[in-house]
Amino acid sequence: MSRDPAAPAPVVTVAARMTRLLDATLDVAVASFAVWTVVHALALAGLPLGVGLGVWVAGTPVLVWWRSRGRWLAATPDPAPGPALVGLAACVGAAVLSAVVVRADLDDAFYMVRATWTADHGAVPTGDFLFTEGLWPAVYYPGPDFSSLDALHGALAWASGAAAGSVAYRWFVPVAAFGAVWALWRLLRTWQARRPAAGLLLAGVMLLWGGYAHASFGNMSVARIWQGKVVFVALLVPYLWTALVSVWAPDRRQVRSALVVVAVASTAGVGLTQTAVFVVPLVAVAGAGVLLVRREVVAAVVLVVAASVVPVASGLAVVFSAGEPGGFERNLLTPWTVVVANLAVGAVVVGAGLAVGAGARWPAVAVLARGQRALAVAVLVAAVFTVPPLFTAVEKVIGGDSISWRVAWVLPVPALVGLLASLPVPRLGWLPAFGVAVVLVVAGLPLWSPANGAYIAPGAWKVRDPVDLEVAQWVVDQRPGTFLAANYLVATVGILSSAPRPVASRPEWTAQLGGLDDARADQRALLQQFADSPDRSAEVLDEARAALDDLDVTVACVAWADDLSRELFETSGFVPGLSAGPWTCWTR
Repeated sequence: MSRDPAAPAPVVTVAARMTRLLDATLDVAVASFAVWTVVHALALAGLPLGVGLGVWVAGTPVLVWWRSRGRWLAATPDPAPGPALVGLAACVGAAVLSAVVVRADLDDAFYMVRATWTADHGAVPTGDFLFTEGLWPAVYYPGPDFSSLDALHGALAWASGAAAGSVAYRWFVPVAAFGAVWALWRLLRTWQARRPAAGLLLAGVMLLWGGYAHASFGNMSVARIWQGKVVFVALLVPYLWTALVSVWAPDRRQVRSALVVVAVASTAGVGLTQTAVFVVPLVAVAGAGVLLVRREVVAAVVLVVAASVVPVASGLAVVFSAGEPGGFERNLLTPWTVVVANLAVGAVVVGAGLAVGAGARWPAVAVLARGQRALAVAVLVAAVFTVPPLFTAVEKVIGGDSISWRVAWVLPVPALVGLLASLPVPRLGWLPAFGVAVVLVVAGLPLWSPANGAYIAPGAWKVRDPVDLEVAQWVVDQRPGTFLAANYLVATVGILSSAPRPVASRPEWTAQLGGLDDARADQRALLQQFADSPDRSAEVLDEARAALDDLDVTVACVAWADDLSRELFETSGFVPGLSAGPWTCWTR
């Protein structure tokens, strides 16, 4: 019996089913994290962590059942087997790379310490957990802190008995990296890029050679994917732009479903980072611009409201909270100087925007199969928020502080760069895309380069140096009440245990202790100089000895084991304890 020639080939069917399954998995993952974000907010109000974790675990199968009943977003054309294989291979490659590249980040002195505290206590912190057991208000982050990814890492560690570092660095990282690349791949397919697989590869080149700047889109991807803000920019922003395409669809039923997805995704965004408070509404405004051009004013308002309710509510809760810290002025001309910070890469990004705009005006050079004009309008609206005068206004609204550069996240830049691979250039074929890739490689820096502060270590925790873990474990084993250490070592100790209390942490966080009468902020800052810097003087030795006594420091590890350090500790009742790598430690 011969096979019907009209029937789809088995390999095509497998590719289509795999694509639909992974699209559905991404939908459920975002919705599930939104549920966890709500559960976490209830935990901040007093819900026991075990109960909240049970609700989340029980609710996820319900989401799977709901998604199995039908698509939440508009269907996209099934990719051919070749492109589908490219998309899957790129996701697997990202997962593998994320598991072997180690690029430590000092923000873990907060994120991972919070996860460890949650694992150690079986609860989420509502006040200070860096220096005290909640005796002070939150001194670094604005409370209430609705960012819930760290708490999820800690909750899973608490429930499983695993270390929070293993949950975040070993379990979560490859899964999140896979999901982020799939979200990018799905966005290119949803936009109906003419060459989506080539676009994904070109976007991948931009990301992989993005180690030239700390805040580049490359470093804010697989290199730091365990942090909520990185998941936000790498996965959730592309997902939101995918949902916008469904909001623009003519099918009213599909639009209603997409609006629900936008609301759910905005809730997940709040759980990933407080940056969602201003980025998610701006993405919605960009999408609403398309509807306004069509004179669908009510639909535009509904979209902005659906995307903004939860972020704005969370922002207002912080504004009216007594725990809100003061920001500091940065006053950027444009956020691109931080996130791109490379003239050649900047030219590629601008070229991508121009390509989208040109395709809307001249269909012969369109990079999309259809819908070019809608995308061009949305990109234009989003872009104007990133340059003066609107960026200046946005910066003032959000306080002009250290994170205002994240306004650039309103655009899914890697996907836009990927569209350059779809330019229909007669007779040149793949040459333009190849040329762009060469520019990105020559101008960039591989994420795994030592010049990017990275090294290769399969399965390792994301710490600065393996010796840091050895010394941090020694500090934990001493069971100090209060310990003094350089800031990178403070972060590593906090990843292992929340019990030891540091004298200080990052300088900008310690400075916020100045408003607390019993914090002895000046003494903490003085001692931290001995741990972090060679810039000290013998004239402050008496003050430093008094600070060691007043703060009841029992363990000290410094990176500058000079005569001044030895004199301070040996005349204060300390004895040598451990010397490893750059660290020299004393115990009292």
